[in-house]
Amino acid sequence: MAKCKRKKNRNKQIQLSNNQRRIPTIAVIGPRNGQEALIEEMVGGIARLKFVDADQSQPLIPSADAVFLLTKFIGHRWTEAAQKQFARNSIYLIPGGITGLVHRIRIKAAKIFLLNADSAQKN
Repeated sequence: MAKCKRKKNRNKQIQLSNNQRRIPTIAVIGPRNGQEALIEEMVGGIARLKFVDADQSQPLIPSADAVFLLTKFIGHRWTEAAQKQFARNSIYLIPGGITGLVHRIRIKAAKIFLLNADSAQKN
């Protein structure tokens, strides 16, 4: 009986650690050609990035934990689409360049990661 109980506790610990390791997914709308690789490299694997070309005729945003919109390179339809699909605190309008974008992605990814770890421990 005790052996079975230990095994259940161990399985719960493994499941907890797997939940804690969930990497946040972030959609990035509007990077120019060649910027995707640079952004990926600078973010360094702390978030799963989904890039969307802002030149598409329909503003389709993939499911993600947050969305970052590069306002220099997108139209208002992308902002409206993000507002329909995401909570207000998950939409980030980035007026600057790649460095500012990466900085904000890192901060948001860390917050999401910590929230996921905290909620996993409570379960």
